[in-house]
Amino acid sequence: MGRRMIRATLAGLAVVAVLVVSGPWIIYGVALAKIAGRPDAPAAAASAQQLDLLRSSLRAHGPLDVPQLSPWQYLLALITDPKPLSSPGVLAAWSVARDYNATNLGKVRAVWWHASGAALTIWLTRNWTEDQILARASQLAESAPSNKPLQPTRVAEPNEQREARVPARAAERRRSAGGRLRQDPGSP
Repeated sequence: MGRRMIRATLAGLAVVAVLVVSGPWIIYGVALAKIAGRPDAPAAAASAQQLDLLRSSLRAHGPLDVPQLSPWQYLLALITDPKPLSSPGVLAAWSVARDYNATNLGKVRAVWWHASGAALTIWLTRNWTEDQILARASQLAESAPSNKPLQPTRVAEPNEQREARVPARAAERRRSAGGRLRQDPGSP
């Protein structure tokens, strides 16, 4: 009986270890499966003028290197230091993924929108050449409004969003109460 318990414990620990090691790859696969198809790589490379426009749109000053990412690298960067994920090359791949997912992801929860965006960004860095990613990102930069950079903007925190809605709710309560404020039943 003691040996059986030890074997069951070791087997359980082995299963947990396999899941932990393969977890990012499993999430990557599930997130990619939620995307309809994959983007087609552009045939022509970007011109120097297009790359300059892309650099400007990404607010980049140096080279536009696109590193090959893995699900583990992406996860570790998110946990430890997300700075590598905001390099110009990764942002270029992310902009291609975002553009493709906008029309090919369908209706999913926000968590899957983000996971699928990360998965497609990883897929692009592993399956397209650097020139193909930069060419497509350059096309997106050309078609974007001049005041809208390709890099992500800060999203309002939940408290900021709630505070922005509070005055609107108060005005709605006044309108529904016929112009006068309703009082709480427990207030004097």
